[in-house]
Amino acid sequence: MKRMFLILSGVALVFGLTVNAHALMFDFTGSLETGTSSMVFSESGVELTVTAERQTGDSILVTRNLTGGLGALTDSVDDPLLDSVGPNERLIFTITQLPVGIDALILESIYFNAYNAGNEDFGIIIDGVDMLGNEFSSPTDLWNVANDLTMEQRTINSFFSIRATDAGGEENFRIGSMEFTLYTEPAPVPEPSTLLLLGAGLTGLAVFRKFKKSA
Repeated sequence: MKRMFLILSGVALVFGLTVNAHALMFDFTGSLETGTSSMVFSESGVELTVTAERQTGDSILVTRNLTGGLGALTDSVDDPLLDSVGPNERLIFTITQLPVGIDALILESIYFNAYNAGNEDFGIIIDGVDMLGNEFSSPTDLWNVANDLTMEQRTINSFFSIRATDAGGEENFRIGSMEFTLYTEPAPVPEPSTLLLLGAGLTGLAVFRKFKKSA
């Protein structure tokens, strides 16, 4: 009976596993890039491809510098930061590779650089859903995403985008870094009735084996 209890406990433990989670930091600062159609960043088996476009849907260039990080460039007279002059510019981060056994990324924080007077006006879309409305202001250079979005809202399966949004057309900043948690879909937890049925089956098997030996 004790052996049967241990077997059932082991089964329950296996089915009860939930999240395989550890922090992952992407640092977007690096060598100067005055403008390219896309950039690829890899960390611990996770690959992000970054592109840029205007709010109108026109593709533009991604920029990067040593201390600031990522920005966007529309033309030769445009500021190479992510800005809201004219149609708002946005950076699109697409998950192009995940390690085996990892199902999604959970966005934990975004670090802004080269921002205006310590106030970033921006919007964020995750898997096609606008999470913050037309405009959201972060009073500091580090946005802790969990303060404003639930874990479900900040779980990224495919892509997300960050856009500069300011009615005055004066907002501009760079994306210096981001932190994520790797997420594994929880294993289904069996219903109590399922465990009872499994226990009954194992008990029956034990009785059958005992009966067979005595015969």
